[in-house]
Amino acid sequence: MTPYAPRALAITLKSTILRHKGSLAGVLALMIVASAALATILALQANANTYEREELQRLGYGDITVWASNLPGGSAEPMADALEALDEVDHVGTQTLVYADYEVNGEHSDSEGQLIVYDREHYDYRLLNDQADGYADAPASLNAGETMVSPAMRSMFDVQVGDTIAFQVVRGGDPEEFTVAGYVEDPFMGSSMIGMKGFLITADDAQRIAERIENAGIDALGRLGAMLHISANPESGVDATELNTRINEVEGLRQVVESAHTVDAIAGFTLTALNAYIGMLLAFVVVLVAVAGVVLGASINADIEQDTHVLGVYKALGCTTGMLRVMLLVQHLLGVVLGLAIGAGASLWTIRLAARSTADSTGLLVPADFPTLRYLGCAVAIVAVFTVFILVKIRRLACVTPLHAIQGATMLDMGRGDATDGPASGRGESVRRRPPLRARSLGWSMAVRQLHDGRRWYAGACLVVALIVLLSSMVVRVDAWLGTDGRGLMDAFNPADMHIGVQCIGDCTVGQARDIIEAHTDVVDEYALAMPGVALNGTDMTANVITEPERFHILQGVTSQTADQVVVTEFVSRDLGVGLGDVVTLSSDQGSARYTVVGIYQCANDMGLNVGLNAEGYARIGRDNPQMWCHHFFLASESAKQEALLALEDDFGGNAYIHENAWPGLYGIVAAMRMLVTAMVAVTALVVFVAVALSGAKILARERHDLVVCRLIGLTSRYLRVSFAIRFAVVAAVGAVVGTVAAAFATDPLVGMLLLLYGVSDFASHPAWWRVPLPGLLAVVLAVAFAYLVSGSIRHVSLQRELVGDA
Repeated sequence: MTPYAPRALAITLKSTILRHKGSLAGVLALMIVASAALATILALQANANTYEREELQRLGYGDITVWASNLPGGSAEPMADALEALDEVDHVGTQTLVYADYEVNGEHSDSEGQLIVYDREHYDYRLLNDQADGYADAPASLNAGETMVSPAMRSMFDVQVGDTIAFQVVRGGDPEEFTVAGYVEDPFMGSSMIGMKGFLITADDAQRIAERIENAGIDALGRLGAMLHISANPESGVDATELNTRINEVEGLRQVVESAHTVDAIAGFTLTALNAYIGMLLAFVVVLVAVAGVVLGASINADIEQDTHVLGVYKALGCTTGMLRVMLLVQHLLGVVLGLAIGAGASLWTIRLAARSTADSTGLLVPADFPTLRYLGCAVAIVAVFTVFILVKIRRLACVTPLHAIQGATMLDMGRGDATDGPASGRGESVRRRPPLRARSLGWSMAVRQLHDGRRWYAGACLVVALIVLLSSMVVRVDAWLGTDGRGLMDAFNPADMHIGVQCIGDCTVGQARDIIEAHTDVVDEYALAMPGVALNGTDMTANVITEPERFHILQGVTSQTADQVVVTEFVSRDLGVGLGDVVTLSSDQGSARYTVVGIYQCANDMGLNVGLNAEGYARIGRDNPQMWCHHFFLASESAKQEALLALEDDFGGNAYIHENAWPGLYGIVAAMRMLVTAMVAVTALVVFVAVALSGAKILARERHDLVVCRLIGLTSRYLRVSFAIRFAVVAAVGAVVGTVAAAFATDPLVGMLLLLYGVSDFASHPAWWRVPLPGLLAVVLAVAFAYLVSGSIRHVSLQRELVGDA
């Protein structure tokens, strides 16, 4: 037998690719989308994390930054000198600031703003343009009455350049108003996930405000303070926890600390929302690659079955099994490799687009650098997996012989018997097992019979629908947990439930607040919560001090019922190695005491760095200041909440912090989730179309003889197309049920593992019953519509065309 020449092999490969160009196009489309998304995810994750840490280091955040207020003598220098005297501290940088409540665009912020002197010589913030999608030249100085803010203020309060922000620094006095002159990157507290926000102002404005506060005495609402950027001595070898413990031993520090965060913690806060979405998008990429694998596997099976006689001819011409394997490997791997290459090129645009959109959530303009090494590593791994997968699928080529070319046998025949005498009897048995046709329901019975005959062909489409419904259901369940107003996320962040919170810091009382609320709806219950800073075994964190500890969201154990008991979050338990029954030391501005950990509770504030105790327990270590308590009210009619909030703000103004179970950055997260749901609808449509188009084309080619007979007996093309669509409706329905059931069991554990990284310990979606089947119903409707469209070629089926084709 004459050897098969390389040129002939190349011609054969070209012919095979052209004959199955539909399969190539389908896999190519899926891989382009998956690889572009993968490159975007890798770029955002690597670039955002690296850039945030570089900026923290460049601006001098240090290893730990302490936010302090009410410093002795109003100066941060004595405290900075005391900290620098420690052997473990290399140096301490200071930024003076003013804490003050603020209002912008008719909204009061739940958290204080921090007016910071713009000192370009020591803290060179990077200025963004008015669209926050590029850089601008930073001014040497600001004009009086101007401020520069984080671009996250756009998503939180819709702040634009030229807007006015009013800071109430003195009770009964005129607010300090500043015009937004531009946006700056703020790696310290620029993220929408961080409540406190920095506002850069001139030194003269800061000095004037400080004098107003000092002269106002008890009428002062603003507070003078500073950021102390503490850098560890590299020769001391201490880690962040040990450094935190040592600085807390400095006399007087606990009395002035507002909060303290390590560089790792602040970087985590900044990128919390971004990392959470990256995790969900990564799940989308994994499912999309799996779908591509299913489509590819079904395509390989169909191509080998349909081309058995052609492959037999190739072997008769001298082509070896090894050559055929190489040819089919190249043919089916081509779509994967091209998809990875084209997707990488497309990602150059998607990465830029995604990087620009992160400014509103992270406060940073993340670089759009392509992750070359990471992407190449992932691409090589994907190609390797697909190579092994294809080789496994084409191992049946060894069974193909020249006899199949002579008798026109298929791989199905090979499964029933050999090419010489097995098929006939096999077909007879198969015919006897086929579902019967019924005249009264011919369309349905034909669909059932074709499903039975081509069940292996439809299996791939069924699995594709199951996978995409699983992914879509995951997004729908997360969206249901989040809710239209973000309540699910806020319930995870807050240590206890509430409708309205009022913290009186000036001329107001809790009784007055209650009366105002009851003018709109009854108050059915209330309790008080304070959030002072404490140190647990030397590590700074927030204490949730509550008057009714039974309201804590307890996950394990019991709540803190006595003055010597505390509860901790799962994050604290895991990170600091404390568990139920352990004894820990808490310290605050009045001293320290030992407590027993009796429970694990849910609170994702500060990424889960929280401890909970009752009011009596906090009284052992801290001072009870009436202004530190926020009174939380439950309303008889929650629909009256907005009216009550407006009435409280109108009556109290800057005399109270008034908030609901939300924070401004939450609405950006809710909006992003809506965009993700929309994107999933588009992806579902693409995947279902590819699966139906590829499967449908193969099935129609296989059934062309049956279709001609059906046309000859009088069945219209519309009737046959409806029958064809019914088959895919059944297949999609089965896949939708499988995907929906799998999502019910898999979503909460998978998403819970992701959110656990950000302090959310107890994720349970509990969607409304009518939302559960929506992804499956969408998949079925799309499958029916696309199947009907794909079957349009049935209109051109005729006996003449079939006879010409056979000739």
